[in-house]
Amino acid sequence: MMCEDSTIIPNHADPLILLGAGGHARVLMDALYPSQQKILGLYIPPDASVPPWGEKILRISSDAALLQQFPPRTVHLIMGIGSVASNEKRKQLFIHYRNLGYRFASVVHPRHYCAQAVTIGEGCQLMAGSMIQPGTTLHDNVILNTGAIIDHDCQIESHVHIAPGAVLSGGIHVGSGVHIGTGAVIIQGIHIGSGALVAAGATVVTDVPENARVVGIPAKPVHGLR
Repeated sequence: MMCEDSTIIPNHADPLILLGAGGHARVLMDALYPSQQKILGLYIPPDASVPPWGEKILRISSDAALLQQFPPRTVHLIMGIGSVASNEKRKQLFIHYRNLGYRFASVVHPRHYCAQAVTIGEGCQLMAGSMIQPGTTLHDNVILNTGAIIDHDCQIESHVHIAPGAVLSGGIHVGSGVHIGTGAVIIQGIHIGSGALVAAGATVVTDVPENARVVGIPAKPVHGLR
């Protein structure tokens, strides 16, 4: 998907199934409301309760029920699972359902900003107040959360979560599965290795190795951060 208009909302021909019913799923429901796209079902584990906002939506509690009632190519899925510190669950679910033949819808809040010459992969989520500048690529299953900013010519690999209020300057490369915490700041030209975690409020001024955990101003590696 090429992002060329700051008011684009994806209009998938197929109806939608939302995976999860927590806080992130609720935010996605709100983002989808202006587009009037139909949510046919909520996929929630059998031992989980349905939130009040989901009581009128069909509940799905197993892959068998999903495959029987809504086969691949008749619906798009929406990844309603957020992440705190680790994106592994989101990554595993994305790969699992793609292997079953399902495709994921992107969700774009009408009050985001997306410049021309920006490329958006499958299943990405651009929340309210988020901004993306020219030359940037978001690969599959990326969350750009509320008020987060990505400047020009950044490469954001798959399964990344950029939390609310984070700021990425130009020319940054973010590896697969990275979590960038709320309000973090990353200066231009930085490389963040796959699986890394940038803590909330950190300021990153040097490259971050794979699977590292960095915290503070300036950000430094720590052990045992969750």
